[in-house]
Amino acid sequence: MSAETPERPVWADAPLRPRRAGRDAAAEHPVTEAAPLAAEAAPAPVGPHPDAAALPLDPGAPEHAPRARARGPVNALAVVSLVLGIMLSPLAALFGHIAVGQIARSRRPGGRDERGMRAAGAAIALGWLSLAALIVGGIAVALALQGGP
Repeated sequence: MSAETPERPVWADAPLRPRRAGRDAAAEHPVTEAAPLAAEAAPAPVGPHPDAAALPLDPGAPEHAPRARARGPVNALAVVSLVLGIMLSPLAALFGHIAVGQIARSRRPGGRDERGMRAAGAAIALGWLSLAALIVGGIAVALALQGGP
């Protein structure tokens, strides 16, 4: 290697992606220069389009764009379990597990597609943590009453 020619990777001269054949091939290639803006272009007409009833609601969206699904209701047991979890009740884990099962069953075809999986998961975690805290606290109290170490 000489000092006059810097070392370049082998792929440096390769195009970013292969060119497509067709009339819009140059316009879609990322390396191709953009066409100059037409300064003499006529301004867009103001007013309703003659075919306004036939136009889609979002002219920029393709016809096959997925539409937003209607959101289902929130599972009530998931909310109850989250409230119990915030109150540090071990029952939150039980109700959270039941809520997860109900939500999973509602997502089957023909179901109500309920929401609340994250709330039920948080309630499960809080319920198990509160149960562990109660067990540790109970053991500590029992050892203190026995005059332990």
